[in-house]
Amino acid sequence: MTTFAVTGAAGYLGRLLVARLAAAPGDRVIGIDIAAAPDLPGVIWHRCDIRDPAIAEILAAEDVAVVVHLAFLTDPEGDPEQARAVNIVGTQNLFTAAAGAGVRRIVLASSAAAYGSHADNPVPMSEDAPLRPNADFPYSWHKAVQERLLARLAADHPGIETVILRPCAILGPHIANPTGAALRQPLLVTFSGPPLPVQFLSEADAVEAFRLAAAGTATGVFNVAPAGMLDYPEIARCLGKPLLSLPFPLLAGLAEAAKRLGLSPVGRRTLGFVRHPIIVDSSRFTRRFGFTPRRDSRGALMDFAGKAPGTDIKRRPDMDVPPVMEEPQPTLDHLSLYRLPWNYADNGISWLEPSTKCNLRCEGCYRDLEHPVHKSLAEMRDELMVFKRLRKSDCMSIAGGDPLVYPHIVELVRMVKEMGWKPIINTNGVALTEPLLRDLKRAGAFGFTFHIDTSQNRPRAKGWSETELNKVRLHYAEMLARVGGLACSFNATISEKTLAEVPALVDWARAHADIVHTMVFILFRSPRLEGAFDFYAHGRKLNFGGTYKETTWGGKRSVFASEIVETIRSVEPAYRPAAYLNGTVNPASFKWLLANRIVLDGETVGYVSPRFLELVQTGSHLFRGRYLSYAGPRALRRGKLAAFLSGLVDRDMRRLYGRLLRAMLARPSRLLRPAHMQSLMIIQPVNFEPDGRQDMCDGCPDMTVHEGRLVWSCRLEELLKHGCFVESVPQERAARDPVDAE
Repeated sequence: MTTFAVTGAAGYLGRLLVARLAAAPGDRVIGIDIAAAPDLPGVIWHRCDIRDPAIAEILAAEDVAVVVHLAFLTDPEGDPEQARAVNIVGTQNLFTAAAGAGVRRIVLASSAAAYGSHADNPVPMSEDAPLRPNADFPYSWHKAVQERLLARLAADHPGIETVILRPCAILGPHIANPTGAALRQPLLVTFSGPPLPVQFLSEADAVEAFRLAAAGTATGVFNVAPAGMLDYPEIARCLGKPLLSLPFPLLAGLAEAAKRLGLSPVGRRTLGFVRHPIIVDSSRFTRRFGFTPRRDSRGALMDFAGKAPGTDIKRRPDMDVPPVMEEPQPTLDHLSLYRLPWNYADNGISWLEPSTKCNLRCEGCYRDLEHPVHKSLAEMRDELMVFKRLRKSDCMSIAGGDPLVYPHIVELVRMVKEMGWKPIINTNGVALTEPLLRDLKRAGAFGFTFHIDTSQNRPRAKGWSETELNKVRLHYAEMLARVGGLACSFNATISEKTLAEVPALVDWARAHADIVHTMVFILFRSPRLEGAFDFYAHGRKLNFGGTYKETTWGGKRSVFASEIVETIRSVEPAYRPAAYLNGTVNPASFKWLLANRIVLDGETVGYVSPRFLELVQTGSHLFRGRYLSYAGPRALRRGKLAAFLSGLVDRDMRRLYGRLLRAMLARPSRLLRPAHMQSLMIIQPVNFEPDGRQDMCDGCPDMTVHEGRLVWSCRLEELLKHGCFVESVPQERAARDPVDAE
């Protein structure tokens, strides 16, 4: 039996937590608060201020083993001296009492606000980020001080286990905090400029996180946050409330006046703190406690909006369009999706590398950029003839290096076109000008895939977040739209550190579905993230660092397709992949995962079905003799026609067409507007099985030519440096059969 004591037990979160703890048979739960005891069966109540020395007697008399410290004055606009007396002096008194009473474990409710609000905050922040609390915002400062007090206690009493949880803003139907108070106002206000991302943790998930921290054995500091982010325009739409955007000085002055008149709980101090994003990564908590929040940020907001006083989720009349989104999809089952028929010899795409030269230096790039090589046009023709002989494909991706620095790029595009492929130029875009773009289109270019992400340290965009880089993406999308008739796609490499920004890219792509046709998320891979392996080539052990460069940008672990799926669903609950490529080792892995949505007036109406993509691929091969890869802008404007025709043979597409009809009838002006089809692709490169086998893409589209044979382009560096693909061996197995290192 364990005896738990919860301070602040009469608060909105405390009540839920003590009730949750009391539900476990055999344990005792002590509630401590200055408020009168609520009616909570199974909870022993003590009415006591945490500043009162008597709290030591309570902890000792009740033989408390675990203390969860929730008591805190949260009003950021309140009396700072009173807040300090409770939050700092009271906390010190509690910790001293706990040590004296023999408490073995203390869980502190800190906050993501302890990191401080700063323009240079990384998005997201791990627990390794320094605490930089804002001295002019007591809530942030006091949380950081509480953490220091607990660290000092742990140093003085090493036998006491300590856990610090730093949750993001908590929302729910029982919520009573400044965030909830602000969202209950009839008018929502925010700053002019780019929308700031926010995270909301549902109160139910917060309670479960604290329960696990109290009952578990792991110690340390843990962020707690759900998948996905929202911004204030999205929050306003969800709540059906008007949103006012004003410059900060004006907004702060108005807010302060409203607070003094008793019209608003938010004043200048609070607005100053929320000017900058505080987005946290909670993967450490997930790994240590085995818990992932069940509600994403949108779900937490919806729980709050549906039950909290003064809110509802009805839309304003000018937004009154019937709901068209499907219900959130369950965990993916690969057998329920369409397995793309692409294979080694008959594929949608092939990959051509005319140059190793590049005009950027991306984090983790594994190409040899110090000794660039341009292949001749004759060499390019020879490689294309290898493809002609061995592999059928719809498109030819021209990559590198960066292909736009290749001196014969226009001639190469013309050659690819004349030999029967759709030329797709995979570029970072730095060297692209509108005159060059027009030359490439005249030569036969079918489309462009721009690779843009935070790993690149682009000129004039150093230190930008993925969200800020949407301005760069839009520049290229608009350039292609001006020239016209070109497919426009964007790739972004996603690491553990940028996972939380995926929703912002999904939202941005949806808003520009008329000119952005595909958004691709490529999951970062590095051997150091895959586990304890040794690497061998031709039987000799290698130092692999010279082949694949290490980078802190990649984070501390690999990201998997399933995580991207859940992250996307945080902004699009109806997100529904329809087709995939599996791995060469694991048939259930998602190496390429494709979803296609239909977007009308910037709103997602729904996602196409697996059968729709099966009809497209089968029809393309039947009538064109090859599987379809990229489609042109004109075809992608015909979402209404595609849904109608495929609905004749597929029930899911009939439902999708029905949602389109309802959206058009609700707003007749939409009858004359196109519905755009847009692809969302997730690419999960190689990952290692525990026995060392490497799970590659089965039917890989990005095969290239090396010495007259087809090879994986993502591992071309291994062939260039070692003459073979490298073998991975678990270190414990390698230790039983040691060999000399190369």
